[in-house]
Amino acid sequence: MAYIPDNPDTVAIVEACCQFRTDYPDRLNGIISEDEYQESISNINRVAKPPTAVEGIIDDSKKTNLLITSLDVQPFKTLISICKPNKPTECTYLDLITKLGTNYAKVTFPSKKRVKFFALRQESAQTLTDYANVLRNKATTC
Repeated sequence: MAYIPDNPDTVAIVEACCQFRTDYPDRLNGIISEDEYQESISNINRVAKPPTAVEGIIDDSKKTNLLITSLDVQPFKTLISICKPNKPTECTYLDLITKLGTNYAKVTFPSKKRVKFFALRQESAQTLTDYANVLRNKATTC
């Protein structure tokens, strides 16, 4: 399963055989260290990885219950909030895995927007008013 980001400042995290790959994207240099990135992906894999006991089970409700009971407190609270208005027990196993994967796969870096903001320069053909408007618009996202 591959997540294709809509936002250019979002990092696509590729899932390979039930685990997200820990390959460090070069474009993250200076934003997040390789160790921090790999630790984050390891946490995602720990939370989003289905329990191995689920592999042989056909009954969806049993899979759902096993997944829910395997989660720590914080991921469970996250699951409750992303399942609203339904309860996690009312969702299918695939829905839960998809919601958890989507929630934990979106990694955005506001510091990258700040770096781009501080790198903005007024173009020679740009009026001061236009440049101020560009700065105002960009300032709202960083």
